[in-house]
Amino acid sequence: MRSGAPAHLGQALGPASERRGALDEGARVPSRHQRAGFAMGDVDARGRVVIRHDDQAARHRLERDVPERLRLAREQEDVGRWQSLGVTPDRIERVGSIKFDPEDAKPCPEIPRAILGTLGVDPTRPILLAGSTHPGEEEILARVFLELRRQFPGLFLLVAPRHVERTREIANQLRNLGLSSVRRSEPATGSATDCLLLDTTGELRNWYCVGTIVFIGKSLTASGGQNPVEAIVADCPVVFGPHMENFAALARDLVVAGGAIQVGDATALTSTFSRLLSDESKRQSLVHQARNVLQQHQGATERTAELLEDLASTLPGGRLCR
Repeated sequence: MRSGAPAHLGQALGPASERRGALDEGARVPSRHQRAGFAMGDVDARGRVVIRHDDQAARHRLERDVPERLRLAREQEDVGRWQSLGVTPDRIERVGSIKFDPEDAKPCPEIPRAILGTLGVDPTRPILLAGSTHPGEEEILARVFLELRRQFPGLFLLVAPRHVERTREIANQLRNLGLSSVRRSEPATGSATDCLLLDTTGELRNWYCVGTIVFIGKSLTASGGQNPVEAIVADCPVVFGPHMENFAALARDLVVAGGAIQVGDATALTSTFSRLLSDESKRQSLVHQARNVLQQHQGATERTAELLEDLASTLPGGRLCR
């Protein structure tokens, strides 16, 4: 079960080895859950329908199974997809996405601010934060940072690699470009530095609170992207690259609504950051519009839990289990 979900959701589902059909949102085909101990049953909480056109076996399993099950749809387009697979409207509930529920992301800025203070980073200094970066992105962002610092001398760089074991490699890349860095795990008190490397886990949502602008990693040199919700909830304007395939619907909605900016390359990244650093009203507008987009998902965790509890109450033993 997803971390942060209400405890009573777990009570409704029962033991993991016995759950009948409360499947997580990221699943792509049913067989994945069957291998993990799930059986095709009464509820599908995945919401997203993603089947490769050439995966006829997966499509057949869904078409065979869908009439009896309750489908929890994340987006309106998912409602249409379920219907195209034979699900009747009365078996579809649009609840929003648990992953995009802003109520599940509550950042705490106190520790990041205190650590920046020990490094002599004034709260008024602009901070370029790169979250969940992948190989190649750190060097691009470092070069962008060097270019931007000509215009914004006080700019500070904060990099949170997706895989912390790459921290030494990234520090060497920065050093080769003439940039100094310290690690979050062992910050040097009072030392002047260009960059802070977040080499700890579980803290990124808190660090988003101190960012002036956030770049969403795995979107420029890798494919798939990362979830931008925590940055948005922390009131940070969000910029990402062309590859947000794992969050395509949300990324599209954000860009269309003016809640995020999508760039195609490093040149566009530099000009976009420059424009945002110069325009506080534009940054605020991005945050405001992004939060409006998340409104459709607000309460998704609770709505999903309530639907599962209602269904569980009609089953023997009051659980979605065998």
